[in-house]
Amino acid sequence: MQILGIGITRNNLNSIVKNLQKNLSHQLNSELFSDLCSDFVLEIEKNGINNVLVDIIKNKPDLIILNPDYLKDPHFCIKLIDGLKKKSDKILHFVMVFENLKKNINPFLKFIPEFELVNKMKIKFSSPELILEHNLKRFP
Repeated sequence: MQILGIGITRNNLNSIVKNLQKNLSHQLNSELFSDLCSDFVLEIEKNGINNVLVDIIKNKPDLIILNPDYLKDPHFCIKLIDGLKKKSDKILHFVMVFENLKKNINPFLKFIPEFELVNKMKIKFSSPELILEHNLKRFP
Protein backbone atom coordinates (compact mmCIF):
# COMPACT_ATOMS: atom_id res chain seq x y z
CA MET A 1 0.00 0.00 0.00
CA GLN A 2 1.40 3.38 -1.04
CA ILE A 3 0.72 6.33 1.29
CA LEU A 4 1.31 9.87 0.05
CA GLY A 5 1.55 12.88 2.36
CA ILE A 6 0.62 16.39 1.27
CA GLY A 7 1.09 19.34 3.62
CA ILE A 8 2.46 17.33 6.53
CA THR A 9 5.98 16.96 7.86
CA ARG A 10 8.15 13.93 7.22
CA ASN A 11 8.15 13.17 10.97
CA ASN A 12 4.35 13.24 11.14
CA LEU A 13 4.05 11.04 8.05
CA ASN A 14 6.55 8.55 9.48
CA SER A 15 4.66 8.49 12.78
CA ILE A 16 1.32 7.86 11.03
CA VAL A 17 2.80 5.08 8.89
CA LYS A 18 4.47 3.47 11.90
CA ASN A 19 1.18 3.43 13.84
CA LEU A 20 -0.75 2.06 10.85
CA GLN A 21 1.89 -0.61 10.24
CA LYS A 22 1.38 -2.00 13.76
CA ASN A 23 -2.18 -2.94 12.79
CA LEU A 24 -1.59 -4.24 9.27
CA SER A 25 0.09 -7.37 8.03
CA HIS A 26 1.20 -6.00 4.66
CA GLN A 27 4.00 -3.53 4.00
CA LEU A 28 3.24 0.19 3.87
CA ASN A 29 5.33 2.50 1.72
CA SER A 30 5.19 6.25 2.11
CA GLU A 31 6.20 9.23 0.06
CA LEU A 32 6.05 12.89 0.99
CA PHE A 33 4.76 14.83 -2.00
CA SER A 34 4.82 18.27 -0.41
CA ASP A 35 5.44 19.39 3.13
CA LEU A 36 5.43 23.16 2.69
CA CYS A 37 2.35 25.15 1.78
CA SER A 38 4.12 27.80 -0.25
CA ASP A 39 5.95 25.25 -2.42
CA PHE A 40 2.80 23.27 -3.16
CA VAL A 41 0.60 26.31 -3.89
CA LEU A 42 3.36 27.92 -5.98
CA GLU A 43 3.84 24.70 -7.93
CA ILE A 44 0.12 24.60 -8.71
CA GLU A 45 0.07 28.26 -9.72
CA LYS A 46 3.18 27.80 -11.87
CA ASN A 47 2.38 24.46 -13.53
CA GLY A 48 -1.41 24.36 -13.33
CA ILE A 49 -3.51 22.02 -11.24
CA ASN A 50 -3.77 19.34 -13.96
CA ASN A 51 0.02 18.93 -14.14
CA VAL A 52 0.24 18.67 -10.35
CA LEU A 53 -2.57 16.09 -10.33
CA VAL A 54 -0.64 14.01 -12.87
CA ASP A 55 2.53 14.29 -10.74
CA ILE A 56 0.61 13.10 -7.67
CA ILE A 57 -0.98 10.19 -9.56
CA LYS A 58 2.49 9.12 -10.82
CA ASN A 59 3.27 8.15 -7.22
CA LYS A 60 0.44 5.57 -7.44
CA PRO A 61 -0.99 6.34 -4.00
CA ASP A 62 -3.65 4.20 -2.35
CA LEU A 63 -4.05 6.59 0.57
CA ILE A 64 -3.43 10.34 0.58
CA ILE A 65 -2.93 12.05 3.92
CA LEU A 66 -3.68 15.71 3.43
CA ASN A 67 -3.43 18.70 5.73
CA PRO A 68 -5.95 21.20 4.33
CA ASP A 69 -4.37 24.06 6.33
CA TYR A 70 -1.54 24.02 3.79
CA LEU A 71 -3.85 24.72 0.86
CA LYS A 72 -5.45 28.00 -0.15
CA ASP A 73 -8.96 27.33 1.08
CA PRO A 74 -11.51 24.52 1.53
CA HIS A 75 -12.90 24.94 -1.99
CA PHE A 76 -9.42 24.42 -3.45
CA CYS A 77 -8.85 21.40 -1.21
CA ILE A 78 -12.07 19.77 -2.42
CA LYS A 79 -11.21 20.63 -6.02
CA LEU A 80 -7.84 18.89 -5.54
CA ILE A 81 -9.48 15.77 -4.07
CA ASP A 82 -12.12 15.63 -6.83
CA GLY A 83 -9.44 16.06 -9.48
CA LEU A 84 -7.37 13.23 -8.02
CA LYS A 85 -10.40 10.93 -7.91
CA LYS A 86 -11.12 11.62 -11.58
CA LYS A 87 -7.53 11.22 -12.79
CA SER A 88 -6.71 8.05 -10.88
CA ASP A 89 -7.32 4.61 -12.37
CA LYS A 90 -7.82 3.13 -8.91
CA ILE A 91 -9.93 4.04 -5.92
CA LEU A 92 -8.11 6.57 -3.75
CA HIS A 93 -8.70 7.00 -0.06
CA PHE A 94 -8.16 10.32 1.68
CA VAL A 95 -7.44 11.28 5.26
CA MET A 96 -7.63 14.93 6.19
CA VAL A 97 -5.51 15.91 9.18
CA PHE A 98 -6.70 18.86 11.23
CA GLU A 99 -4.63 20.42 14.00
CA ASN A 100 -7.70 21.96 15.64
CA LEU A 101 -10.76 19.97 14.60
CA LYS A 102 -13.55 22.42 15.42
CA LYS A 103 -11.70 25.49 14.17
CA ASN A 104 -10.32 23.97 10.98
CA ILE A 105 -13.30 21.89 9.89
CA ASN A 106 -15.86 24.73 10.04
CA PRO A 107 -15.05 26.09 6.55
CA PHE A 108 -15.61 22.60 5.09
CA LEU A 109 -19.04 22.20 6.66
CA LYS A 110 -20.66 24.61 4.21
CA PHE A 111 -20.10 21.90 1.58
CA ILE A 112 -22.02 19.41 3.80
CA PRO A 113 -19.32 16.76 3.42
CA GLU A 114 -19.87 13.07 3.86
CA PHE A 115 -17.48 11.34 6.24
CA GLU A 116 -16.88 7.64 6.46
CA LEU A 117 -16.36 6.40 9.98
CA VAL A 118 -14.14 3.48 10.97
CA ASN A 119 -17.19 1.18 11.03
CA LYS A 120 -17.90 2.11 7.35
CA MET A 121 -20.97 4.14 8.37
CA LYS A 122 -21.29 7.35 6.37
CA ILE A 123 -22.59 10.56 7.85
CA LYS A 124 -23.03 14.10 6.54
CA PHE A 125 -21.99 16.98 8.76
CA SER A 126 -23.43 20.45 8.48
CA SER A 127 -22.84 21.79 11.99
CA PRO A 128 -19.74 21.87 14.18
CA GLU A 129 -21.89 20.96 17.20
CA LEU A 130 -22.06 17.42 15.81
CA ILE A 131 -18.34 16.98 16.37
CA LEU A 132 -17.12 15.84 19.76
CA GLU A 133 -13.54 16.31 20.85
CA HIS A 134 -13.52 13.80 23.67
CA ASN A 135 -14.00 10.08 24.08
CA LEU A 136 -17.33 8.75 25.19
CA LYS A 137 -17.12 6.20 27.96
CA ARG A 138 -20.27 4.48 26.81
CA PHE A 139 -22.21 4.78 23.60
CA PRO A 140 -25.38 2.79 22.91
